[in-house]
Amino acid sequence: MDCFDFSRPWNYSDLVVLCQSGVTFHAHKCVLSMWSDTLASEISERIAEGETKTSHMELEAYRHNPEDMREFLEAIYPPNKPINDSNVLLLLRMANELESWCLHKQCEDYLLSKASSLELLLLAEKWKLVRLQEACMEFASSVDETSLETNVAFRQLSVDTRLQVYRQKVLLARNKLENMFGR
Repeated sequence: MDCFDFSRPWNYSDLVVLCQSGVTFHAHKCVLSMWSDTLASEISERIAEGETKTSHMELEAYRHNPEDMREFLEAIYPPNKPINDSNVLLLLRMANELESWCLHKQCEDYLLSKASSLELLLLAEKWKLVRLQEACMEFASSVDETSLETNVAFRQLSVDTRLQVYRQKVLLARNKLENMFGR
């Protein structure tokens, strides 16, 4: 896939993002503002401080390493680099740090295409992926207790989530019994 060269000015780029080690990326205020609430806020603050809407602006993003920022930019700029197993966790982290809720949703959509698992339930809990958590809860409630208790990911879940799984297992068992005995 041909992605843009963010290392130099291009197509009316009007923003420079400064990352760790002084690495810079040339981007567009309007694109970053559409994709990131955090960056939109920073850009708005800079404009309010007197930088005109047409000026070349610099944003400091020193907490981000250049490889992560490039991955983020390639995911949000057309032709939008696809989300895959090798970048989904990085993009989820970047989406959360930069409040990029559209990218967050796209990462969740990708993960929903995978087979439900206890590992995905843990991931859903960590990144607050509600739809994925619901799908994985259904799966988790079908796993036998011995497998649950010996699964590393299950043991790392919060107590509340583990209790939810057990509650759902009880409800399923009750429904099964009611169906068997005609109640």
